[in-house]
Amino acid sequence: TTQTRIKRFNKMCEYQLYEAEVFDTLNHMQGNRRKEGVGFQEAWEHVLFNDFHDILPGSGVIDTREHALGKYQECLGITSARKNMALSDLAAMIDTSHYNFTADPDSISAGAGVGFCQTNGVFSSADRNNNGKNRIYHLFNSTASTYTTPSVITVWDYPADLGDIQLFIEGKPVKHQLLDPNPVPYWLHEYQRIAVDAQVPAFGYTTVVLKPKTEGSIPFVFPDWPRLDFEDHFVLENNLIRVELNTRDCSISRLTDKRTGKDIIQGRSGYFRLITEDPSKEMTAWIVGRHAASQDVTDNMVIRPCDYIQGELIQSISYYVPFSQSHLNVTISLEHNSPMVKFHCSCDFGEKPIISRRVPQLSAYIPCTVTDSAYLSDIPFGTLSRPTKHMDMPSLNGVMVNTGEGNLYVISNSKYGFRTTDDGISVTLIRGSYAPDPLPDFGVSEFDFAIGAAGSAEEFCDAITAYNHPCSDISVKGSRGSLPEQGSFLSITGARITALKRSEDQKAYILRLYDCQEQVVVKLPFNVACAGLCDINERVHTVLSHKADRIVLDHPGGVVTLRVEKA
Repeated sequence: TTQTRIKRFNKMCEYQLYEAEVFDTLNHMQGNRRKEGVGFQEAWEHVLFNDFHDILPGSGVIDTREHALGKYQECLGITSARKNMALSDLAAMIDTSHYNFTADPDSISAGAGVGFCQTNGVFSSADRNNNGKNRIYHLFNSTASTYTTPSVITVWDYPADLGDIQLFIEGKPVKHQLLDPNPVPYWLHEYQRIAVDAQVPAFGYTTVVLKPKTEGSIPFVFPDWPRLDFEDHFVLENNLIRVELNTRDCSISRLTDKRTGKDIIQGRSGYFRLITEDPSKEMTAWIVGRHAASQDVTDNMVIRPCDYIQGELIQSISYYVPFSQSHLNVTISLEHNSPMVKFHCSCDFGEKPIISRRVPQLSAYIPCTVTDSAYLSDIPFGTLSRPTKHMDMPSLNGVMVNTGEGNLYVISNSKYGFRTTDDGISVTLIRGSYAPDPLPDFGVSEFDFAIGAAGSAEEFCDAITAYNHPCSDISVKGSRGSLPEQGSFLSITGARITALKRSEDQKAYILRLYDCQEQVVVKLPFNVACAGLCDINERVHTVLSHKADRIVLDHPGGVVTLRVEKA
């Protein structure tokens, strides 16, 4: 849990490598022959080098941290370029020529957005649009499940009011929400983000068309009279869950799973604690000490709610709280059709350790009823039941407990340390250890986590996948192609996937599957010449039968590596 930046960028690189390899492989399956996957080997070597036992765990000196972050940047440069090339090729195959939009010679949007939000793990693609008020976007899904929560597109240098637009998918209007009411400056350009209620097929894509509203279609909106006063209620609610927040400190008062009508959380939860660790065991970067003292960071502090947005697709509340020598900015959000409430945090951490006396720690605390003496943790290739205990335990993404009223999970895309006890869950966010790096996380750190409800372990795993792999958007001018405006390149049923890549000899495709059920069906976008099960080094040990573009595996076992060659 030490060195938060290393943890964050390690996860970010792993996610981006997965997505870049998926889109590169789907692109190659479609016959687009970009250069071979040499760059991926280099990128993986950067990430795997940092898996050394004193780098990824955070037990290195200052120079170790700086060197590691440089390697992560090299990796992200490769993944961004390869992902951009693959999505550009796939977008060019989608037929949007019938829109026949006229290019705007005065548009300055083309080329905008290079490097935009890349430090947050957001895919950055330079804008290709010069269609003026009419825009075309493609959303791409890298997962084996349909993406059902809102996706976000970034509109650059729009020459009119984005409050007066309509979005269409296959000619039908779709719900959308303008996330940035006013244009945001970015390196001599401006952008605004729009949430779109789009269903993006598994390993597929959806085309979104933006047009100005036709004359006479702008509704009249009554003004929100400022002299009318109402009682404060901070509630985030969608079709799946309802989250009530305390109006004093924005902690969670109640979380209700609307699918069952049960309260998964009752009482104060979802807040932050400043903990003093006992450093008597020494090796403070390696060992999380006993919690010697704990202080609620909002206790006797005046928090300042900044924005309370009740949109149709995304609802959110943001607040700021100073504590001790630090301050914390938090945005809590809930998306339509999502079973989880998300926390995005930025903390200027100014707490210093005192050698042999204290190690400061910031953690998120989610008190809840825990009916079992065990909890579910996600691990490589599956999940594991572990006994509750008062110590940090590792998890790839998160943990889930049974509250008696349903299952509650906490997941993060930037943390590995979770403490699950008989009275709740905590996530270690920042630690101020003092050896060997005297100030590993002093200054500004960003981190994300989410709290949600699940009916089963399968839903828990589905939530992790959706949380870590949102859709990627790319803007296009419009082109003549052979693909429809919405479609899927590949389908997998009966298993989860952890890798889709070109084989190391560049002659086949590799699919690595896990959590396999009694029957697994893989449908490919081409007829199969030969297929087989292989070891981790891609050496075939079992030849498989196949029929045209389908491969059926009966009782394949837990983890399967499948090698497929195209006819």
